[in-house]
Amino acid sequence: MRWPMKQKVLGLLLVSALMAGILPISVTAAVKCQIQPTSAVLDLARSTTLQLSARLSGAVPNDLIWKSGNTSIATVNSNGLVTAKKAGRVKIGVGVKVSGKISWSLCQLTVRRSSFKPTSIVLSHNRASLLVGETLNVSATIKPANAAQNVIWQTSNRKVATVSPDGLITAKKVGTCRIRATSTARPKLRKYLILKVTDGIAPTKIRLSAPRTSLKIGEQMSLTPAITPENASNKLVWTSSNTRVVTVSAGGVITAKKVGTAKIRARSASKPKVYGTIEIRVLNPDAVDSIRVEADDFYLDKGTYRQLSATLSPARSSAPVSWKSDKPTIASVTTTGKVTGLNPGSAIITATAGGKSDTVLVTVLTDERSANLPVRYVSNAGIIPSNSKKIQEIFTSALNELECCVARSKLSASERALRKEFLQRGFIMYDMAWAPSKDVQYWSRSTSYIGGRIYIGMPYTQYKRNYNLSKWLSNVSHTMSNGYYKVTMPGVSYPGNDCSSFVSICQFGMNTSNSYLNTTTLYSTAVYKTVINGFSSLMPGDILVKKGHTAMFLYYVTPDRIMVLEQGGGSEPNTISCNIKTISGTYRPQGYRVRRKADLPSA
Repeated sequence: MRWPMKQKVLGLLLVSALMAGILPISVTAAVKCQIQPTSAVLDLARSTTLQLSARLSGAVPNDLIWKSGNTSIATVNSNGLVTAKKAGRVKIGVGVKVSGKISWSLCQLTVRRSSFKPTSIVLSHNRASLLVGETLNVSATIKPANAAQNVIWQTSNRKVATVSPDGLITAKKVGTCRIRATSTARPKLRKYLILKVTDGIAPTKIRLSAPRTSLKIGEQMSLTPAITPENASNKLVWTSSNTRVVTVSAGGVITAKKVGTAKIRARSASKPKVYGTIEIRVLNPDAVDSIRVEADDFYLDKGTYRQLSATLSPARSSAPVSWKSDKPTIASVTTTGKVTGLNPGSAIITATAGGKSDTVLVTVLTDERSANLPVRYVSNAGIIPSNSKKIQEIFTSALNELECCVARSKLSASERALRKEFLQRGFIMYDMAWAPSKDVQYWSRSTSYIGGRIYIGMPYTQYKRNYNLSKWLSNVSHTMSNGYYKVTMPGVSYPGNDCSSFVSICQFGMNTSNSYLNTTTLYSTAVYKTVINGFSSLMPGDILVKKGHTAMFLYYVTPDRIMVLEQGGGSEPNTISCNIKTISGTYRPQGYRVRRKADLPSA
């Protein structure tokens, strides 16, 4: 059968697009196949393969055709088994060829590598005792559950015991060794099993231990025997004094059956007169294991409230929950968990049930802000602590302003965290005292930093402008003395920042393409957005910029006067400083714009 030229062209385009990684829309045919699933996520931290399938309809087709849109991200074999190579997005297609046409069905696959790092390893056994020739399977569980689960097994002494890649231990020789499980994703994370290998010598003493001595009905727990001497036989006979209360398996696993108390005994099989006992108490299943307040630490405005709740474990527990505030004059709490802010400060709210408790911290906000300005330099080291206290009061006021913005729904908690980073970077560079070892000419050459005078905040320069505190200290010779740095700076080209690099580093940190933007760029760059009606909606971390100068907003002192953090310039030697300026007298008439990082939710 001859194909019309138009059909030939369409077929060629379909194949070309497939091989280029752009899979086409399905072609209608009598025989159809439907890929399953049509979208999937494959986490490289947990697996590198994914099995896809195809559901067929219509007449029996020829062999299925499997294709990957980008084999550098993932490949697929003729049976639909996908093997991921690297993170990315790729289309996997399956098709059937009918009458010269291919009908395609597509799966959108996202390959990612989980950022969750292992935090702990839990072994199925922490201690074990084997006779020569015996084996034991040990398993390892990585927490959290969404972290990579692979471990490497190793033995400290292959003559005593070996361990296979999947955790099978084989006892070889009498002695003691450690079996180690190491996370492949985090090699410094390890967990050990202490193994004793014996030859059947009768024990002289047996001692039983357990993670806890009480269980609830239906719970199970493994008991751990400590046998003396270490090379004695670990063959034990387990019994319970009351099997209606607690039963015990041949391997020392106990099961709680009924409220009451029972003694569990482990007797040596080779020497029955040697045994160990432990008493186990079985509790009502409704007893409270734990209580959790369903809230993180939070903030309230004075006169506002928040309703708290608490979750008991197990969920079937019906114990009553009581609430208490350690500072009821700051924040009160009702018997039902309603917290009301009364006066500025912090209070701990405690929820208690069944002898268990949990707490949450509430901070009642204040609109009071510090207007006490620190100085640019001091005459002696004794003044440094009081000046630093003023700086910290301003920093705390700026953080309080952030919390007020969150409490009043102007900011999200995640954006608050980002803006807090802006402030922290700035105040780290600000709250430092230093004195040049000798006079250092200022960039304008009209004056100098005076040797021995103690300046507050990193110096201003127009020659080098890419320094945070740690980098500045690494580029000057310095010693610490009486609360300030004695530094030797290299003449007029000393390291430091100007106003725009200081603000840029506060916003972006070091070593990004946006870390040292000048004011002309700050005024118009798309990495910031101009805030409409910005002077009436300033929030901590916003910047005020004109071509020639910029400053970072901290908070309102009055509706027109604002506290800013900035790097000074001019002819007088300057450093970083806090200043109070007016919107109407300084920023609005001089053409300043209010700008905000474009990637912030409120931008």
